[in-house]
Amino acid sequence: MTPSMPLVSIICRSINRPELNQALESIAGQEYPSIEVVLVDALGKGSSIVPDLRQKLNLVEVSTGSQQDRSAAANLGLDNASGEFILFLDDDDFIAPAHISSLMEHFSKNQSAGVVYSSVRKVNKLGEELEEVFARDYDPILLRRDNYIPIHAVLFSRLLLGDGCRFDESLTVFEDWDFWLQMSQFVDFTHVNKITAFYREGGDSKTTRFNSLNADKNHPLKLARTAVLNKWVKRWTGEQLDEAFNQTERINYQKERRISSLYSELLQTKTHGENLEKSLLEQMSQLKDALLSKSNEVLRAKANISELNNRLASSGKHAENLRKHAESLQLTVDLIYSSKLWRLMGPIRRVLRFIKGQLNRTLVKESREHGDQEREQKDELVKDRAPSETSTIVNDNEGSKSYYREVAATRLDEFFGSSDRMVFCSGTTPRVSILLVLYNQAPLTFLCLESVKRTVPDCYELVIVDNNSDDQTGLLLERLDGVKIIKNDTNTGFVKAVNQGVDECSGRALLLLNNDAILHEGAVDFALNRLDSSDDIGAVGGKILLLDGSLQEAGSQIFSDGSCAGYGRGDDPNKPEYQFCRDVDYCSGAFLLTSRELFVEMGKFDLDFAPAYYEESDFCLRLAKRNYRVVYEPKSVLTHYEFASSGGYDRAAQLQIAHKKIIQEKHSDLLIQKLNESALESRSVSRGEKILFIDDRVPHAGLGSGYPRCKEIIMLLADGGFDITFYPLTRPTEDWEDVYATLPTNIEVMLDRGIDGLENFLFERMGYYDTIIISRDHNMRFFLRATVARQELIKGIRIIYDAEAVVAPRRVLRRELLGEEVTEVEKKKLLKNEVSLATGADRVITVSEKEASYYQSYGFEATTVLGHSLNPQPTPRDFSDRKDILFVGALRDDESPNVDSLLWFCSDIFPVLLQRNKGLRLVVVGDSSAPSLDTVKHKNIDFLGRVEDLSDIYNQARIFVAPTRFAAGIPHKIHEAASRGVPTVATGLLTAQLGWSHEEELLSADNAEDFVCQCDRLLNEKDLWSSLRTTAFAAVKRDCSPEDFKRKLFSVVNP
Repeated sequence: MTPSMPLVSIICRSINRPELNQALESIAGQEYPSIEVVLVDALGKGSSIVPDLRQKLNLVEVSTGSQQDRSAAANLGLDNASGEFILFLDDDDFIAPAHISSLMEHFSKNQSAGVVYSSVRKVNKLGEELEEVFARDYDPILLRRDNYIPIHAVLFSRLLLGDGCRFDESLTVFEDWDFWLQMSQFVDFTHVNKITAFYREGGDSKTTRFNSLNADKNHPLKLARTAVLNKWVKRWTGEQLDEAFNQTERINYQKERRISSLYSELLQTKTHGENLEKSLLEQMSQLKDALLSKSNEVLRAKANISELNNRLASSGKHAENLRKHAESLQLTVDLIYSSKLWRLMGPIRRVLRFIKGQLNRTLVKESREHGDQEREQKDELVKDRAPSETSTIVNDNEGSKSYYREVAATRLDEFFGSSDRMVFCSGTTPRVSILLVLYNQAPLTFLCLESVKRTVPDCYELVIVDNNSDDQTGLLLERLDGVKIIKNDTNTGFVKAVNQGVDECSGRALLLLNNDAILHEGAVDFALNRLDSSDDIGAVGGKILLLDGSLQEAGSQIFSDGSCAGYGRGDDPNKPEYQFCRDVDYCSGAFLLTSRELFVEMGKFDLDFAPAYYEESDFCLRLAKRNYRVVYEPKSVLTHYEFASSGGYDRAAQLQIAHKKIIQEKHSDLLIQKLNESALESRSVSRGEKILFIDDRVPHAGLGSGYPRCKEIIMLLADGGFDITFYPLTRPTEDWEDVYATLPTNIEVMLDRGIDGLENFLFERMGYYDTIIISRDHNMRFFLRATVARQELIKGIRIIYDAEAVVAPRRVLRRELLGEEVTEVEKKKLLKNEVSLATGADRVITVSEKEASYYQSYGFEATTVLGHSLNPQPTPRDFSDRKDILFVGALRDDESPNVDSLLWFCSDIFPVLLQRNKGLRLVVVGDSSAPSLDTVKHKNIDFLGRVEDLSDIYNQARIFVAPTRFAAGIPHKIHEAASRGVPTVATGLLTAQLGWSHEEELLSADNAEDFVCQCDRLLNEKDLWSSLRTTAFAAVKRDCSPEDFKRKLFSVVNP
């Protein structure tokens, strides 16, 4: 089996019917090559298979030696199936050759899919096709009412078995319907509207002919259907039931209308048919005449093709000449692209595009034959010294520049026509000196100065060096107040002018700003805050936009040969790749903030780079040699006209070539470290190990549900020097302000990709990450679906599965609470299926020793227990100053443990406590969007929703309650309450998960009466309250030591 062809298991439940061999023949004839057949002998008497078929099939025969009903036989097949995808085929049905390949094609296109099914045609006993077709699109509401999907239509992912999906062996009929309902809880179904499966009329399955509305109430199928509905009515919400019932009425009404409509159509069709016959005879005569005419056209076309072939052959020499000419011009274009003046040579670019266009048109046939459809696209910036923007972006930007110049000129004229003056801050102790070097371009300078005045806070100074401008710049400078102005008699160039201007600066920080830049709100403040955030930051640059709104750079890169490029040029500046702070090779001198004292200490700009070009690259590389960092700050945004004050192209190109050689000579020790770096690797100078962390969503602490632990892991890894990319899988949409209010700004967060984008993301970043950490079982399932058929995506990467919590026991407890019997065999199978998700992981992380033992018992020895981390901070109020009962937990899902526990507490416990303790309040903190919470309405119950800082709430609470009846992992909310000095009453389940004891660290109770009693004790017995508060606080310091947590985490990622 090749990695690109996942194994499909086809389970055939056989009672040795004569049609068995036809069913197996249809499997042997499948176009899809990677198939195993699990043949379940449901009678226990053996199967009569044609010998040739045994040789054709990858056959696994299973039998218990005794008769099995349909559900038991199906589960026996599931237990013996090895495939990553599974399909059932009963022994009297058959499938078309393209059945499996068609369904697998849709799985490959949609990695998040869990179930795909085809359309099915009914056949008679002889296998002859009938009119009836099962081809209804997926409708989850209709599925609650009836089964409309034949079993052999469905191909599903094996991962669903890990969610507890199995055949209910108490059902002898409609077992497949129940199975579909189970799977529909976790995934949507996808309908492939192709008839590739065939259902034989007259088999033992009579469910498709059964009419539940007209059947006698004691009809076996009526009873079986009732059994399924009785099972599921306990699980469905009132809203789900209402939808199903309403749809039943709607379908009946639609059927009546459809029957009436069909009768009318039938009458119309008869008349139409007679008219159609006459029309077809006339059209046949016309077609004969047209065919004769087309034959003549074909002969003429063949003659034209022959002539074109001759012309194409003769164009070969001309094409070769064009190619050589293009290569010659390419040398010139490389030079242009390496220059800051490349846009000034627009005519040459247009000539090159014209020549290449002529060449491509001449060689179109050759290029199609030899074209490479899968050229490497992983690097957005290749080392060709060229900006990555498309011709469309260039044209858009050129158009924007023309308009911008007009606006700037108009604004300057308006200013000159007024009596206004521009007054700038001129404090004695400026925080930053803003230095501008001018050479003409007065209108652009005016807009730049306006943006400084509008966006920069007080406590700055403005220093301007004018390099002998001969336009309106002099008039503009005369209208400025509070500015230090240096006027040169000649154009000394940018480098010397900057060094000259710095001597007049007095600010603690120095900002080099191009006069064709427009500052956005807060740009300077954000950069200053970043510069002040760490002593080892030597310079800060910002996100620079072009006039058309595309990106000029998000930090810049230097390659091993000394060539430079702006990261992300021409791309959408709002993409996640450009939203996080990172260390870079250098930042453009259009906006470069540094310490004035450091700039002077380092000798300012190196005069070897005068008059201009590569001076900021050299400065940043010199900073790096002195162990200073150059940092890209994405919140510092400016728009840049670009190349407004450049001189002649020939001189500029010569300077760039010469100065690139100087860079190579001065910094060969740094450049050699960049050999073989991709553009993605070169975007950051960090050499830390690269980790991709996958979880549901951005881990805001107020969400609970394991997200505080996730946040702590990410924070520690980021502080530890790792380069972290966080991928929110199931909730990929957030506001950037919220994202970086929770996570450090140096974390890359890949919003807006989600489940469907995971495979493509892994392809784009193939070979980039050293480690991938996947948190939670369902996310591991999505990850496996994305990579199971494409192992090359994760080749050489260390995979760590953070199980967070083993959920199979929790699901079993919930089912038992609902009155469902779960056998010990099924419990073990559910646990095994979940634990098997760790197959392929290099290490498993669990939150407790108990859960680690689950994995170890199945052979996963590389298991680490990583619980929680807390710095205990007890709230100060004494017993007598507190009064509330506090409940904390995420309440988003009606089926969650938190919702179940709160409803139980509010209905069976709190009313009794309220009778005994007048004025008692229950305070509920957490997202309370679950619909069933609408039933909880009481003046003494306060729902506060999500709260980020619970300090005041803990300070008012006397006791904390955790009445959880089914759960997994470690109840960190009890840790949190204990760390804030609030003792807890919890169920025995949570007490055991913590490893704590009743009346030592907390009080424990499992039924309503006892829970009331323990809460009442803790509410009213001060000594007991104080004792538990002290011992629980000590237990948290022991169990949630930040030092131990960090040590264990780093032992996992640095084995």
